[in-house]
Formats: sequence, C-alpha cells, structure tokens
Amino acid sequence: GDEESSTVALTTGETTSEEEEEQDLLTDWIMKRLRTSDGLDLDWVEERFGTDVRNTVVQGAALGLELDMAEIVDEKGNISGEPHDDDRHSSTTTSTGRTILRLKDPN
Repeated sequence: GDEESSTVALTTGETTSEEEEEQDLLTDWIMKRLRTSDGLDLDWVEERFGTDVRNTVVQGAALGLELDMAEIVDEKGNISGEPHDDDRHSSTTTSTGRTILRLKDPN
C-alpha cells in the first residue's frame, strides 16, 4: 500500500510529488526574489523549509558572495554576520530583524 510505496521512494532516492512541489516552489521563489532589490528572506526559507535548506541556499550563494556579486544583509540593508562558509554554528540572526540574501547592483 502507501507505506510500501513510501519505502520504495526513500530507498531509491525518488521524491514524492509533494516534495517535488515544495522544491519547485522554493526554486521559483529563490529565482524571483533574487531578481528584486528586496532579495530572499533567509529567515522565511528556514521557517518554511528548515535550517538545512537555509544552509544549502547560503552554500549555493557562496560563490556569488565570494565574488562580491551577492550580499547578506538585515532588513535595513546593513551587512549581516551570516556565515557563508563552514561556520554554520555561529548565530545567523541579526539584532535588527530578518536576514536577506540579495544580488548586488553591478554598477
């Protein structure tokens, strides 16, 4: 039954349609938000998808951060102390509120 198909999906690495929908939602949201000056709210990502997904998004942005093409800021635009390397155990929440990943203006 359902239990058997879930086990097969887990052991074969296949994702369920619900997981695929969640992943598609996240991918679409990331792409849309990074095109705006408001950027992507990393706290929303963590609340909706969990800490591991948030860390994965930050890891995925590491090259852009390193090349100074992206930045992690608080909601007022101040540079955040968000780690973008292997130091994920330090605090990632700023005292001023939400943590935002955004692309920098190329000018």
